Amino acid sequence: MLRWYLAFVFLIVLAGCSTRGLNDRYASVTEQRLVTQSLDQLIRQLPQTDFEPLRQQPVYLQAYFIEPQLVESGKQASLLDFAQQRLKLELREKYSSRLVADPEAANFELHFFFNAIGTDQDGLGISSPQLFLPGVGISQIDFITLEMFHGVCEGYYYIVDRQLDQTSRSELQKARVRTDRLNLPFIAIPLNTLD
Repeated sequence: MLRWYLAFVFLIVLAGCSTRGLNDRYASVTEQRLVTQSLDQLIRQLPQTDFEPLRQQPVYLQAYFIEPQLVESGKQASLLDFAQQRLKLELREKYSSRLVADPEAANFELHFFFNAIGTDQDGLGISSPQLFLPGVGISQIDFITLEMFHGVCEGYYYIVDRQLDQTSRSELQKARVRTDRLNLPFIAIPLNTLD
């Protein structure tokens, strides 16, 4: 009897390990909101002192990202296109910058390197092993688990002053938007949610 009890406890502890999942497709609204809100947060918090010299200046903008392509309505749409458009509008609205298509026509070049634009999921706690329940499918019982779902955006940029022939690099910029919840056997308690 003690062997069965120890084996059961071992399975419970084994099932209570942390799990992590990374997503490269944004099928759900929550995933889309996590990504877009983290990107928006990153761009809104860019240091004004770095961008003030770009006010009312011709600026060439180029964004970079190693990324998977998203397919929407039969055409290719990318997170990089979305991020670059968001940066363009921020420069126009906040600094009245004039964006140009040719770097030779610009007084400044802004090269923005995105290290991460995406979501990640993580879970930590104690739960039963996954069970097959007739009529329900595969399921598990959460005794106490923390389920974390985050939108992450980070990157850095170079600003090239073509008139002074100077280049400056920023610190790493980071933004994280969260939607976490605590799972108990019969109830899930949201800890933070998207607005």
